[in-house]
Order: sequence, then structure tokens, then C-alpha cells
Amino acid sequence: MIEWLTLLKEDAVPARPPSRRSRPSRRKAGPVIPKTVKPTGKPFIVICGECYEEVVFEPREGVKEIYCGECDHGAHAPSEEWLRKWTYYKGLETKYAILGALCGVAMVVIAIIWTLLLTYPENWEWNPLNYVFAVVEGALLVAVCYFGYMHEKNRYEAYF
Repeated sequence: MIEWLTLLKEDAVPARPPSRRSRPSRRKAGPVIPKTVKPTGKPFIVICGECYEEVVFEPREGVKEIYCGECDHGAHAPSEEWLRKWTYYKGLETKYAILGALCGVAMVVIAIIWTLLLTYPENWEWNPLNYVFAVVEGALLVAVCYFGYMHEKNRYEAYF
């Protein structure tokens, strides 16, 4: 019995040595914000932390502080990195809002078409055409919910 076990051990294939060690990922957690963002040309809207009034901030060279017109609360002007991040998140917020609105409009248009098709008595039965409209309406509803969630998730408001 022992001789048989030693033969099995000799026939066993040796384990392959690892070819490379795994390295930790160099990628930082969070979204990848591009280094260069096109200037929007629009003023930034920041919110006063004391009176919650919206203050319009236009980034210019030499502006070191911003002040609220209502309560004279002041703070340092946002840095270039913060403005880049703000532009990135506002772009995402706008993109998801537009996509959600388009899906909502498509959902209403499909519902109107479906209703118009149901005015004919031969379409009153539950046939494959009704299944198609029901599935498309459901998919558009899911898309509207998803884009609404992503819009709210990417909101980026600034308080000073």
C-alpha cells in the first residue's frame, strides 16, 4: 500500500510557479475626472451657507473671495480643480436629465399610439401587439426611473 502511494506522488504533476505577482490597482476610487474640461462660459451658482441664497460666481483671474449679497457672508473663491469637478458633475446631471426626459416623452407617445390602436375593436383582444406595447412601456418606465436616479445621484451643489 505504501509503495502504491509513493508511485502516485511521483506521477503527480508539480504545481506551476506563479508567473507574476499581482499588483495593487493604481486607479483611484471614484470617478475619473478629465484634466481638461471645456470652459462653459456660464457663471457658477453657489449657495450661501448662512442664508441659503443662490450667489452667481463668475470665475475671473484675481478673484480671491466671494460674498453673499444678502447677508455679506464671505469665503474663498473656488479653486480651478473644484471648478473642473463642478463642470464634470453638472455635465453628467444635465445628460441624465435630458435622457430621462426623452424616455418620458417616448413613454407618453407610445401610450398615445397604443390608445389609438385600441380604438379599433379588432385590437381589443390581448394579442402580441399589446404585449409589445406593454413591454416597451415597462422598459421605458425602468429607463425613466434609472435616469432620474442617476440625475439625483450626480447633483453637485456648492455651499460657501
